[in-house]
Amino acid sequence: YRAIVDSVTVTSLGGEPHRAGEVAMQSLRLAVQHSLPYSTLLAAASQTLSLDEVASNAAVMLFGGLETTEAMIAIACAHIVQRPIVLAALLEQPELILDAVEESVRLEPAAARLDRYTTEPLRLGTHSLPQGAYVLASVAAANRDSSVFEQPDEFVLGRPNAHQNVSFAQGPHACLATHLAKAQTAAAVKAVLQLPGLSLPSSVEIVGEIFRKPLSVNVTWD
Repeated sequence: YRAIVDSVTVTSLGGEPHRAGEVAMQSLRLAVQHSLPYSTLLAAASQTLSLDEVASNAAVMLFGGLETTEAMIAIACAHIVQRPIVLAALLEQPELILDAVEESVRLEPAAARLDRYTTEPLRLGTHSLPQGAYVLASVAAANRDSSVFEQPDEFVLGRPNAHQNVSFAQGPHACLATHLAKAQTAAAVKAVLQLPGLSLPSSVEIVGEIFRKPLSVNVTWD
């Protein structure tokens, strides 16, 4: 899995896929192929998708189930614990945890950008793009659009339009597991908040080009 993530990152930055990533994808493809007779979900998907497409979707599911969820939890905990006012508000009103998760997702999405290719010629603003053009969409920049969000670089608990963030996309391409990921993060935050005297002794650095998260969030408690 780590090899696939690293290869995707390098490719998005304009490099060539790692050999290790290619080998990992081949292994995933073989695992999917082997599992087809035993999984009704994979079997149903293979009715309309090729084996390569099913394997690619399986890789995307891995990203969502592991990388982005892990990052969401770590980032949300860091955002909350390092802000005493927010921490105190959530301890007093735990029903605001989901609001805090939504604002955390907006301010620092786990997947900062998306790579796409145009399937047909199109006009995007003042630019014309041919079919097959590589398009890089910055989710992080969209979530800090000052024409949509006031004080876009600030963590605002209870922001009325925080849900307008595009961290999980919108419309027909919205992430299938949006609500599950947010529920998992809220449950993790709720558990962390039960630690008495919770504090963050040092700053947390969020790293990564595409998939962003802290390498660790070290907290102390009584």
